[in-house]
Amino acid sequence: MEKSIKKIVCYGEVLWDLLPSGLKPGGAPLNVAYHLKKLGVKSSIISSVGDDILGEELLKIIKKWGVDSTFCRKDNNFPTGKVLAKEDTLFQEVSYEIMEPVAWDFIVVEKDHSKIINNTDAFVFQSLTARNEISRKTLHALLEYSYYKIFDVNLRPPFYSENIIKELLEKSDLVKMSVSELYEIVSWFKKGKISEEEAVCFLKECFNLKELLITKGSYGASYYGIDNLYERFAIPIIMSDPIGSGDAFLAGFLAKKINGKSIEEALESAISLGAFVASKEGSCPYYDMDPSKEFAQLL
Repeated sequence: MEKSIKKIVCYGEVLWDLLPSGLKPGGAPLNVAYHLKKLGVKSSIISSVGDDILGEELLKIIKKWGVDSTFCRKDNNFPTGKVLAKEDTLFQEVSYEIMEPVAWDFIVVEKDHSKIINNTDAFVFQSLTARNEISRKTLHALLEYSYYKIFDVNLRPPFYSENIIKELLEKSDLVKMSVSELYEIVSWFKKGKISEEEAVCFLKECFNLKELLITKGSYGASYYGIDNLYERFAIPIIMSDPIGSGDAFLAGFLAKKINGKSIEEALESAISLGAFVASKEGSCPYYDMDPSKEFAQLL
């Protein structure tokens, strides 16, 4: 019997990253959808672009990638999103100047959203999309249709609040965040120095979380399940820019996990793909290979 192709829906911002080399398509949900498609997963994006030249070009690229853009609508009132990305090479982090208000701030619920999400293997969302009340209400409505909810935390000041993050954590099954985001969120509840494992245990108990993925840049990543822990060191690379490497990491992990692979294999895939993207410019560099092969071969 032919193996069925897995499906994942990504919700949130689609935009243009303004890099020194020019405009690059981006937005964390779109980045995840791009890499999932490259890894053999049928991916869809629920979002909105402006009814403008940048929006039209972005839709053309999304369709060219093979990502389902049926529910990526055009907004007549607000422009396509843009972000000025600034890299901090010392700490291997990126700061963002995010334009607002833009089209993806005003994603609205459609009657067919429930059908597409009910028939998918996972629903991926980010916290940045919740900065505006319209897209935030839509997100909470769509979460009711999903049985496997993946929360990719993106704390982008000033576009989040403690209450918004807490509400999303309460509805999540698997949460991915950086170690710095982990400590910031835990600090909202308790003060004092604690270990990574203690911080994770606190969040799991507080929000009844089943799984957490913690990324640590050049120090690798950790997976915390219901009663297990897996860790993986980072792959040494020559850094180009870290933009989108966390999104690639998540896609690499999910593509393996929803296809029944072990957590060890999923984490290995995540680390490898994240490293590959960090060694290239932009969040969605081109690559073409058998998804079953390790991305370490590309480095």
